[in-house]
Amino acid sequence: MIGIRNTLTVAVALALLTVGLGSGGPRPDVGIGADRLVADRATVAGDRLEVLLDDLTAAIDTARSGAAAIVAGDRSPGELLSDAAGLVADASERAIDTDASVRDLEAARRARDPSAEPLPGRPLAGDLASISAQLEATVEAADLFADMRRRAVNVPEALGAALAALRERDLDAAEGHLTAAADDQAAVAGWDADFAALPVWVASTDATLDAVARLLEAVRDADTPAAERAAADFAALGNEASRADRALQITISEGGGSVATAPLIRLSDARDRVAEQHRFVAALLAGQDR
Repeated sequence: MIGIRNTLTVAVALALLTVGLGSGGPRPDVGIGADRLVADRATVAGDRLEVLLDDLTAAIDTARSGAAAIVAGDRSPGELLSDAAGLVADASERAIDTDASVRDLEAARRARDPSAEPLPGRPLAGDLASISAQLEATVEAADLFADMRRRAVNVPEALGAALAALRERDLDAAEGHLTAAADDQAAVAGWDADFAALPVWVASTDATLDAVARLLEAVRDADTPAAERAAADFAALGNEASRADRALQITISEGGGSVATAPLIRLSDARDRVAEQHRFVAALLAGQDR
């Protein structure tokens, strides 16, 4: 009987020990450890998301400046867009670690609570690399649009300068301005662009250039009747030339403005996703368990 009693006592003790230490028993230390792991990983993820958010904001600002330079100003849009592409490429490298830290945080949260709300968004590194390449691909077209815009603007300005020089009887200066106008007009006329306004502008500027060239020749030859005819022809072209200039500028602005639209939309969307993840992680760190 003593042996049986001892055996039962040992069995009961082992059973109680199993209940106290087994998976079914309360383990506050496990919960504390899980919370600490989530907090640590949320801190890492939050810091990396904040840096990535700043990187993408800078890239968007640069890309928008590049897009604006296509339709206004003298800066090279291609250079700005290439700079933006480089910023996004750098961000895509950093996004690899950021994506990893977000995955680590998600794993810790799921381990603590399998029903936890998932983090928003999706991995970014691959998308950012694609956006960078897309931005870089806009460089040549952006610079071409900007160059054609400037040349088209220069044509009437150079013609105006030529007429001003003629009034001052500075025939050499007038000829120089006329040559500059003709060179810019030829470049725009040779542009392989499917714009309805382009052939209209070419025809109008051809006629205007011809009138000013005849006026210059008549003044040089002291041929007053020929000068009067050329001046009258030029004056008659005024309204038509102005309409053609405006139409082409609008067309170039619309076409140039669309060059970088697609990558900019994608880049803004990527930044919004990072911002959403950053807000989510900040809420975790603020104690708003999700």
